[in-house]
Amino acid sequence: MDSFPSRPLAVSLGDPAGIGPEVVAKCWDGRSGFDLPPFVAIGDSRSIARVWDGPIELIDDPRQADTVFDYALPVIQIAAAEEDLPGHPSIAGAHCSLDSLEIAVGLARSGSAVSVVTGPVSKEQLYAIGFAHPGQTEFVAERCGVSRGNVAMMLAGPTLRTVPVTTHVPFAEVPLIVADRSSWPDHLAGTAAELRNRRADARRLRPQSAFG
Repeated sequence: MDSFPSRPLAVSLGDPAGIGPEVVAKCWDGRSGFDLPPFVAIGDSRSIARVWDGPIELIDDPRQADTVFDYALPVIQIAAAEEDLPGHPSIAGAHCSLDSLEIAVGLARSGSAVSVVTGPVSKEQLYAIGFAHPGQTEFVAERCGVSRGNVAMMLAGPTLRTVPVTTHVPFAEVPLIVADRSSWPDHLAGTAAELRNRRADARRLRPQSAFG
């Protein structure tokens, strides 16, 4: 772990009534096996303690995470106005999750954290308190000065990276959106055109490769 920078990942816990607190805690449990870099959780520590009996240490400065991470889960505390029960999201929890996200993004933009990891949120509750973005990705983009048209959500793995054509829409609408390529974001429409050209090139090459 010494090879990682001292600046931690900033992890917003998401909705305190959701699975974010438990997932983050279990990531800390498996930090050695997965060779995870230091991270600091941002949110209500009570939501972690409710679902996990591991060590938690509250910190004020993200730079403290590098030292604390070996023996406890470092947390920057953002206390919800009222304690949420797992599976029962509330308005208070929505405010807490949004504050956590705001601080995580701020730490990354200031250089105090190397990047942001977001826990799952309750969009219904977020919309109820005035959240105006389709999702957290677009919120982060706005805070970083990136226009919505230049944002893409990427699913990345060791050998494959893919960008979904649709995001934040009901499943019933997906076939219509995929069929109507005029509604695709500009960066994906360009990618689709490139793929069509590559397929055409491949078809032209096929007879030669078959007899080669």
